[in-house]
Amino acid sequence: MIEAGQNELQVLRLSPNDLFRWHASCCGSPVCNTLPRLSLGFVGVGLEPERRQDWDRTLGPFYTHANTTGAKHGGGAPAKDVRFGAAGMQMIRRMAMYALVGQSAKSTLRDALGQPIAPVRVLSLEERRAAQAALF
Repeated sequence: MIEAGQNELQVLRLSPNDLFRWHASCCGSPVCNTLPRLSLGFVGVGLEPERRQDWDRTLGPFYTHANTTGAKHGGGAPAKDVRFGAAGMQMIRRMAMYALVGQSAKSTLRDALGQPIAPVRVLSLEERRAAQAALF
């Protein structure tokens, strides 16, 4: 549930078919990632390695590490992906279960018509290239 700040939410897509990357427009802080089809019960959250103990208490123990090749190593970032395939199968199973029992329809990130509750902006090819060049 979003308790405050919904008016600050925005969605960025790196391409027309990419994930929805939710962030706060006021400061650019990432919030979460979702699949473009919001009826599927999936929300990905990026976690800072130095706050892992806090997250373990709140969310439970870590099951997998994914997309570690793009992480800035050092400072506690995982060195490699762990149990990524098993986690993917677990996500698919849970999404199917949520869909079967009607839980996916309760997403607070979509409106009554199934659309995102925040404006969506897709980066142009030029913007993507500029962002990639800035990273490497």
